[in-house]
Amino acid sequence: MALYHFNIDNSLGYVGDHEGRELPDLETARREALKGIRSLIAEEVMNGCVDLDGRLEVTDEQGTILFAIGYAEAVEIHPPAGSEPRAKSPPGGQASPN
Repeated sequence: MALYHFNIDNSLGYVGDHEGRELPDLETARREALKGIRSLIAEEVMNGCVDLDGRLEVTDEQGTILFAIGYAEAVEIHPPAGSEPRAKSPPGGQASPN
């Protein structure tokens, strides 16, 4: 078993995992990292705003980054069929026609 640290780097800042988790191998650490990211994204969905710019770094006991997974890599986004991106309205006004 090896000790892996799961460090979060997102728009709220950097949060280091000082305790870590003992896991049997790197592939298990990768699966746990994906679960962790998806859990964080699910929490953001519940709050109504999802920021996919974050990433989770997995390091060993010495702090060496073994791999990093971006939030956007952890999920697939499927927009509604036939939908087009919506233009943002300018402050206090309506969206201008294309």
